[in-house]
Amino acid sequence: MDVREALYTTRMMRRMHPDAIPLEVQARILDAAIRAPNGGNTQRWHFLTVDNPDTNAELAPIYRRCRQKEYEDMAAGTFAVPLENPEGHAATMRQTTKSADFLVKHFTEIPLLLFVFAIDDHGGANIYPAIWSTLLAARVEGVAA
Repeated sequence: MDVREALYTTRMMRRMHPDAIPLEVQARILDAAIRAPNGGNTQRWHFLTVDNPDTNAELAPIYRRCRQKEYEDMAAGTFAVPLENPEGHAATMRQTTKSADFLVKHFTEIPLLLFVFAIDDHGGANIYPAIWSTLLAARVEGVAA
């Protein structure tokens, strides 16, 4: 895949195929992540992969509760990032909610969860290139949109 195509067309997706992702593919994705640029060349990050359906089943209720809390906060107007114009974003929010609800219902079918942990004195900015590299690598491997 051309670099520009990957850059211009990679999207966040909540609907995916449940096919297992081979360990070799996971390793290549993580290899791209750990080679990302970061401030001070410190690599103060850790990655945790979960590809076990039983573990996903244990995590699903936690994810479900978090989504519910987010919806409650949005309804109460206490969402962490208040929208400047909620009416103007209504259609987008409906689509996002629909997509997120689909993910809640199908959480146990996700073939690979990747958790990213960072020790960052700059508000998280140093981990962003590694996450973006992960998304691009997954796209090139054919396991992301």
